[in-house]
Amino acid sequence: MNKQNLNDITILSELKIACYTGNDVRASWIADYNMETDIIEYKNYAKWALQHWNMYKGFLNIIEKKNKPIYVLDAACGIGHNTKLLSEEISNSTIYGIDMDENSIKLANKYNKSENIVYKLEDLFNSSFDYKFDYIFFLEILEHIKSENHYTIIDKLLNLLNDDGYLFISTPNELDNPDALSEHIGLLNRKRTSQFIDRYKNNIVYSSFYDNTKLHTNDYIIDEPIETYEYTSSGIGGIEGAPNKSHFKIIMKK
Repeated sequence: MNKQNLNDITILSELKIACYTGNDVRASWIADYNMETDIIEYKNYAKWALQHWNMYKGFLNIIEKKNKPIYVLDAACGIGHNTKLLSEEISNSTIYGIDMDENSIKLANKYNKSENIVYKLEDLFNSSFDYKFDYIFFLEILEHIKSENHYTIIDKLLNLLNDDGYLFISTPNELDNPDALSEHIGLLNRKRTSQFIDRYKNNIVYSSFYDNTKLHTNDYIIDEPIETYEYTSSGIGGIEGAPNKSHFKIIMKK
């Protein structure tokens, strides 16, 4: 399909509302359009959508082609932009997108629906499924959950995996930054990262970093393990040099 830039003001206005859910900012777009617009006021929304999708794309190389149906969970899917793109990238798949925001699920079903996608209005903490997933995407969500609940949600997601399934996580590498009162209320900072690595050392099968300043280029992945979160790619220690490793990129198994 030859996609066009999204210039429909009515749709863009709906996306703007979806981008600001409560005190949270979320990337929103429609998968049938290019992640571009000619309307200046909305160009940042397109930019955020592309950045977010590139984080998803960073995990696609581990997706295996299988002769059996593939089950995928897009946790906290928003309006389903990335869910729809995943459905186009992963063949033979059934993808579930869940979100606790009613307007997001409404827009997902309106604009980003597909035959192999099921959207559900549901709180991830209280959700239940009758089967396990081959792949779970949990991108840019952990920082929006209070730190005392991090292990609860990670453990739940790991338990939703098939024996050979993978959980994909991205979240900001904030080192010593304090939690915000809204939005980023549970950062994976220096202390929590150390504890996270210790708790899940047997579950982490691969880790690296995203460079948020390069998410529109081809070299935005910094291929270094999670244990190097305090160091730059040139090996210089300390917080002053670390911001290029702006986001963790983590793959986990049961």
